[in-house]
Amino acid sequence: PSPVASADAPAREPLTGTLRVAMFYPHEDLFWRDFDVFLKACGKQLDVTVETYLAHNDRELMKQQLREATSGPNPVNAVLCQDFKSNGLDLMGIAREAHVPAFMVNTIPDRELGTPRTENPYWIGSMVSDDEQGGYDLAVALADEALRLGLADADGKVQMIAVAGFVSESGSSKRLAGMQRAVTERDDLELLQVVSTDWSQEEARRKSAVLLERFPGIDAVWTASDPLALGSIESLQTAGRAPGQDSVIGGFD
Repeated sequence: PSPVASADAPAREPLTGTLRVAMFYPHEDLFWRDFDVFLKACGKQLDVTVETYLAHNDRELMKQQLREATSGPNPVNAVLCQDFKSNGLDLMGIAREAHVPAFMVNTIPDRELGTPRTENPYWIGSMVSDDEQGGYDLAVALADEALRLGLADADGKVQMIAVAGFVSESGSSKRLAGMQRAVTERDDLELLQVVSTDWSQEEARRKSAVLLERFPGIDAVWTASDPLALGSIESLQTAGRAPGQDSVIGGFD
């Protein structure tokens, strides 16, 4: 069974302790499943009960879930969430109205939010990886490996496509920006096309298959997450390609 609760109710199996923290997941994939396992292990060590909500890629549902968790006779003590689909301003506003501390993870908050503990004292902080640099590093690694394998075209260029997540999510857009920077700097790397997805392996498989038909000479596939990389590998294999030999693929997480 999935470690993430249904969208209708939080996981009510208490771990330990009396302090309750709610985590709001935008969707369920390999990254968020691992995140959930890690978060609950942290909660157990810190004597904190962790409750989880899954929004199924619905920004309005996430806001509704946050209102429910922070209201009523038994609200949670703190919340963790992501600036999902630029939803952060509304989410932090809900937390402020409820006087519940909120911490943002795995996202670069929208600039309208300002900075933690200033305009909104209940937004206590955020933590995120350097997605722009990661996108750059991944593109460089793919280009170098493709050249090592001798996959460049007659002009010495590595032909690359990019499979991203939601257009509106900062994690995907920052990673794409880093990738574009690498393409701009390198004369031996050519970006053929970028497609967006809902972060699912299935949509990555479908969209990369379309790009393979359009650009049969693809050497490298840059993707914004591991499920997207796995979907792209499936489409390459279906097309008779040998990933790792006649093409290279990379992802995040």
